[in-house]
Amino acid sequence: MACPMLTKVMQGQRLQAVVALALLFLGGCATGPDFQRHGTVKLSPPEIVTWRPYAPYAYRRLCLLPFAGPQGMERLGTSLAEIYRQGLAQNGVFQAPTVAEETGPLREPPFDAGPERSDCALVLTGTIERFHDGSGALPTVLELTVRIFDTEHGTLLWEVTQKGRSFPGPDVDLFWNVIPGGGAADYRETGRWMARQLAFFFTGKKDQTTGREAPWMVGGQGNGCEDR
Repeated sequence: MACPMLTKVMQGQRLQAVVALALLFLGGCATGPDFQRHGTVKLSPPEIVTWRPYAPYAYRRLCLLPFAGPQGMERLGTSLAEIYRQGLAQNGVFQAPTVAEETGPLREPPFDAGPERSDCALVLTGTIERFHDGSGALPTVLELTVRIFDTEHGTLLWEVTQKGRSFPGPDVDLFWNVIPGGGAADYRETGRWMARQLAFFFTGKKDQTTGREAPWMVGGQGNGCEDR
């Protein structure tokens, strides 16, 4: 015959186990990683101001200059130039794109090719038209105008305006708990998708992300992996 005291202890342990499982389900499952993902990036179709066929310029040497913006945004301009360099290199657009130091005014032709740019057949410049890094809780807004020049002839080949947005995800109301939505993607993530859009524009590929939400891209180097 079982001891009454031992029976009560076992019943108490079973009750604690049930309560613990319930708390795990209500708390742990609801706050899984799917609710904490970065917000997606929405791209507007690129606005084409100047256009040339890509084929004659394919695989030519390209130098990118730090993007121009309001005073105090110099680091942002350098970061965006590197993001675009990675995006163009990853998609095989032009030859070994590099970010060159800007040693003088180089926004309009003719160009004075210094030692940093002497072997660059093409130069890419960018202008930050609008910028707001939401840092998660607020929307991220990035608008850029990108221009590419033929340094030999001082000719403007392409001028494209791009717009990217990312918004925080909506909260999830589970009745017993409200799970905050994921934060907006930062300007780096937004810029990576804009660089990809530009690469697709040059090569004539159909970019399925244009005009809709782009999946979140894993990693800080624009490696092209999609996390759906």
